[in-house]
Amino acid sequence: MISGITISGGWHMVYRRQQCLRMPPHIAGFCDAALPRRGGGCSFDSTSNYVLYPNYDHCYIRSLKSQATPLKWKAHDGIVLCCDWSKASEYMVTGGEDCKFKLWDSFGRNLFISISHDYPISSVAWSPDGQCFVVGTYNILLLCDKAGWSHSLEKLSTGSLLSLCWFDDSTQLVGGSGSGQVIHAQIIESTETCGSVEVVQIKRNLLEVRDLSVELAREQLETRDRISRFAIAYDQLVVVTTQQLYIYSSKNWNTPIICELKEKAIKLILQASKVFLVSDGQTLFVFSYEGRNLSEIKMPKGKSSLINSKTTSLSNDTVALVDRDETSTIYLFDPASGKPQGDGKITHEHEIMELTLCQCGPIAERMLAFRDSDGSVFVAKVKALGVNQKIAKIGSSVEQLIFNDITNMLVGVGDSRIVIWPAVEIAFVDRSLLERSVMEKPVSGLGKFPVLRSFTGSTITLRRSDGSVITTIVPPFASSLLRYVSQSKWDQAIRLCRQVKNDAIWAVLAGLSTAAKHLYTSEIAYGVLEEIEKAAMLSKTRNQANREVSSAKTALLAGKASRKTA
Repeated sequence: MISGITISGGWHMVYRRQQCLRMPPHIAGFCDAALPRRGGGCSFDSTSNYVLYPNYDHCYIRSLKSQATPLKWKAHDGIVLCCDWSKASEYMVTGGEDCKFKLWDSFGRNLFISISHDYPISSVAWSPDGQCFVVGTYNILLLCDKAGWSHSLEKLSTGSLLSLCWFDDSTQLVGGSGSGQVIHAQIIESTETCGSVEVVQIKRNLLEVRDLSVELAREQLETRDRISRFAIAYDQLVVVTTQQLYIYSSKNWNTPIICELKEKAIKLILQASKVFLVSDGQTLFVFSYEGRNLSEIKMPKGKSSLINSKTTSLSNDTVALVDRDETSTIYLFDPASGKPQGDGKITHEHEIMELTLCQCGPIAERMLAFRDSDGSVFVAKVKALGVNQKIAKIGSSVEQLIFNDITNMLVGVGDSRIVIWPAVEIAFVDRSLLERSVMEKPVSGLGKFPVLRSFTGSTITLRRSDGSVITTIVPPFASSLLRYVSQSKWDQAIRLCRQVKNDAIWAVLAGLSTAAKHLYTSEIAYGVLEEIEKAAMLSKTRNQANREVSSAKTALLAGKASRKTA
């Protein structure tokens, strides 16, 4: 729903829907009084509380709720001709007379600078889902990734493209040119992969499924209406069209399950092993892979949601969602019923930029990892009944996070390195063990804006800032140890650690065995780590006949003892 508009022509004026000025008259026209405004367009942020506008070679961000001094920076070497602020990713793109387009974050810091084109950049526009943007110049239309590199370049005969506008589903756009022509474009050749299966959209209503492990193994899937979005994970392909939802199983591509969508513009698909959700940006619609609509999730009364792939996460028993108005709050829901899960919400001190849920284990072991505006990484228990410590900090200087698909290993990327937490739950057992269990792996050439695409098995897939895709391997003994622990095969776990001879693996075993109260294994692991005092305490605890005393000592070792005063 439109809450206000801006008009420009020397001054920017902000009006409400009721045709009255949104801001007081003395600041309603908010360009510099000493300078006539020269520059193109303006754009609101996702909350409509800040506005981005250019003037000559500078860009400004002004708050519409206060009279604070606007943020100002030099954006181009000539007049800034166009700008747009993504409502999903919070990044900005500008184009100028210097024939370049540039990417910025919400603090005015530069993320990407394009090469110099032959003509000035006359228009830019972000897709509604924030995954890409388009750039218009003389006889050229560029489709660019959110990191800045180009997906495709289309040569036209329309003259300068002066205005560009996306459809709500982020798959089509229209544009107007200086010659009076109108263009219509649609994105095709989108690709999604899952293991050895690759799915490519080759026409507006046609997908091709390719099994890369078998030569010439291809299937073509045709839909009745135009395809707007699709995703594949856990051997299930979910396809969204303008009218319907198709669910394909990799075991049989010929008989999909079809559900009606009632003309919803779907902007997001998230999958777990048993359920998946789609969203139009306002509501989450949760389905089973049998096509049953399990629930429709909306934020509590008076709250608005910030629904995108960074601020929404799904597991088989939990949906996590960041509050748009209070970005330091995460709401938790049960996907089967739509009711609050656990305590219903998690509150943090700073703005939450990204979150992810682990995919393995029961609800009692469900972990939520999130990254705040300072780049610090925290982990929280979804159900923390009877546990005093609910949130624990596990790292810093990280840009992106993702859990493994078959284990609860967490990976992050930042500062040209990959950080791997084999078992984040150790943070609630022994923080010293957590620090010793973390693995770091340097990766060169990631650039300013790397994308962590997936963490499947022992393979991590990343996309560099220039668009190239690279993979790196996590040592397989970490996942093997987690498998032994989940099956309570403690002898095999000890044998594996002795063969590997790695302190990080011993730290993981010590933490997980202590959490499982298998004190014999804990004693061995702490002994190898030269934690003599803790190993001695575990030995005494094991031989303690009184169960309450034994439990108290175990809690003391895990740092869960609380001080009570009369």
